[in-house]
Amino acid sequence: MGCSAIGCTVRIGVPLFSTPNNRSRRKLWLLKMKRCRWTPNANSRLCANHFTQDQFRTDLRDKQGRLYKAGRKTLKSNAVPTVFHFSKEPVHRKPPMARPPPPSPPHLPNHACLQSAVNIDINGNVGERFLEKVVDEGLVLDQNKVSNACQTDENSDSLRAMRLRITQLEVEAKQLKNALSLVFNEDQIKAMSRKSGRVREWSNGTMKKALQLYFSCGTTGYETLRDQGQPLPSLTTLKEKTSLLNFEPGLLDDVFHLMATKGEKMTAPERECVLMLDEMAIKPKIKFDPAQQSFIGFPTIAISTASQKRKKDQNTKDALATHVLVFMIAGITTRWKQIVAYEYTGSSFESKHVANIIKNIIERSERIGFIIRSVVMVMGPCNQGV
Repeated sequence: MGCSAIGCTVRIGVPLFSTPNNRSRRKLWLLKMKRCRWTPNANSRLCANHFTQDQFRTDLRDKQGRLYKAGRKTLKSNAVPTVFHFSKEPVHRKPPMARPPPPSPPHLPNHACLQSAVNIDINGNVGERFLEKVVDEGLVLDQNKVSNACQTDENSDSLRAMRLRITQLEVEAKQLKNALSLVFNEDQIKAMSRKSGRVREWSNGTMKKALQLYFSCGTTGYETLRDQGQPLPSLTTLKEKTSLLNFEPGLLDDVFHLMATKGEKMTAPERECVLMLDEMAIKPKIKFDPAQQSFIGFPTIAISTASQKRKKDQNTKDALATHVLVFMIAGITTRWKQIVAYEYTGSSFESKHVANIIKNIIERSERIGFIIRSVVMVMGPCNQGV
């Protein structure tokens, strides 16, 4: 009985261990032994030389806690043999093929006057006219000069070809950039040339184009374009840019600029709209607006004359706003709406001031191509005065 490992001749003097009964562990042993097709029997053994020291147990104790079986090696329950010395079969190479010896260079005459007679083609071959002159005059040329001349001619041809190719590539790159500039802005082209596609700051032209696409396609369509690799700002960047708009009470000039951008891609019927007025109740309160660096909560439209007569004792300047009057434009043939102005009001408001706001909204809308066909509002006392 001896070790079953390939190439191992150990039979006595080294502890032998039987293969495990567990099927998965036995398969792992055979895989490490490279004997997957061999089936071990009850007498098959593997010697201790094929295990590392950390595969043996060193804490064998009896029930009283005393060490026993001193000097006898015992494998752990999960021990795996890993030390084997498999001999590699020698690789027999084919003998090299016999190659013909290189042709010996001709002994050419060495004379400065014959350099003008040298005729070398692109492949580096010496012309027949030069050889005839050498034979006739019986002179001997230096072989190194001829080879240098051949090499110089070859280098000049390859260099000329490389320069021509560089010129062609420069022309193609310029044509490609001109074609891209018809569709994309300069910062978009730079974004496409980078791996990340990020830009430190998008230009105003690109932001305007991105807003047009966002207004036309919506959130889903805009994100689909970005997923396809279009160099466009993210939705977060668009929101940061629009958050810097001026939203103080009155006409929202920045909103009209955005509507002009949106209206460039809309048809004439889509630009026909209606102006709506609606008043919403708010909780009277004073707050500090960090964007405007001012306190808000006071009425921005004076109360009506009738209310002033009824409240002579009340200081109207210090009265808090109880409502917000919102002016909104909405499409007639298509579904879209946009707030274009708002004012803080008290219990009532001056009708003439609201009428002037409506006139200004109609004029500003027509100036950017939006036609207001009607004005809709609740017919309260103040609105009837409008």
